[in-house]
Amino acid sequence: MEPFNKVAQELLDEITGMLSMVDAAVYTSLVDDLLGAKNVVVAGDGRSRYVMGTFARRLSRMGRTVTMQGEAVGRQAVKGDLLVVASLRGARGTLSALAEGARRRGARVYAIVGAPSAVLASHADHVISIAPQTRTPFDAIGGSVRVGALPFDEAVMIYLDSLLVALQQVLGIDPVLLEEQDDGN
Repeated sequence: MEPFNKVAQELLDEITGMLSMVDAAVYTSLVDDLLGAKNVVVAGDGRSRYVMGTFARRLSRMGRTVTMQGEAVGRQAVKGDLLVVASLRGARGTLSALAEGARRRGARVYAIVGAPSAVLASHADHVISIAPQTRTPFDAIGGSVRVGALPFDEAVMIYLDSLLVALQQVLGIDPVLLEEQDDGN
């Protein structure tokens, strides 16, 4: 077993490399679209679904109308709405169909994927590629696909958190108020 500091540093280095490749113009466009959208719909698969759910809850605390696709109270993205969907491989038919349908109904679609060549990316207006930069020890453990997705999901969470910070600044929201909501106060 590797010591904690070594494993943690390798993971942080991988995430830093992944985020260093993100297009700043798409980031700015997404901030603008999050501010201007009538409704925001989020979706993901696997661990990415949990990451997107966390983003949705935090975004709703900022006064945005947000729906998690697949929830009982969920709704489809339509004209004037924004769909943000995340998937490492972007190959699952349900997410691609969701993005394709949202675009057909006039919604703007952002796909966060591990590779810009993913099927999901072909159905998006904007693609945020958060691709692995190196082969980390997380890829090699038992050859598990789920374990290999760990750096992707962590990088997506940091990317989405950076969007939330930008929105806090633009909207003039005191971050302490959001922290109190997270604590249940």
